[in-house]
Amino acid sequence: MPSAAWLDPLFAAVEMRAVDAWAIEQRQVPSLDLMERAGEGLARVTAAAAGRGPVRVVVGKGNNGGDGLVVARLLRRDGHDVDVLAAADLSELQGDALANLQRLPGRAPEPFAPHELEASGAIVDALLGTGFAGAPREPLASAIAAINAQDAPVVACDVPSG
Repeated sequence: MPSAAWLDPLFAAVEMRAVDAWAIEQRQVPSLDLMERAGEGLARVTAAAAGRGPVRVVVGKGNNGGDGLVVARLLRRDGHDVDVLAAADLSELQGDALANLQRLPGRAPEPFAPHELEASGAIVDALLGTGFAGAPREPLASAIAAINAQDAPVVACDVPSG
């Protein structure tokens, strides 16, 4: 008997990186389009999880942070109350992540502070992506601990950081 569709295994990180590379190199899909599509799906899930509550998007400095910035932009466009909290120096953003920072309407990202997560309708974990290995170091380790301490649902870009 076949398993339910939701029981199908997810790609491992190395497999997902290979699929992304294939789409970009073989199918000529711009990486910025892949980031936009990922953000669209995450925004839908986040909106459903948050209900009418405020959304806190916690971003790092890589492409995972770029995914989170897409989520923030799309949710703001749809009228949600969204705060973007930077757990890394966003002056180090490059490529697609930087492009999405530049597209972000409204308030600029604020430096991460744990108390900013209080009373969240949902939290988006956009800290570490499929390329991360090892144990998180500061300041990301503290941000992950603060996210894990909240009662709000957490929507993770790529993989959960904590």
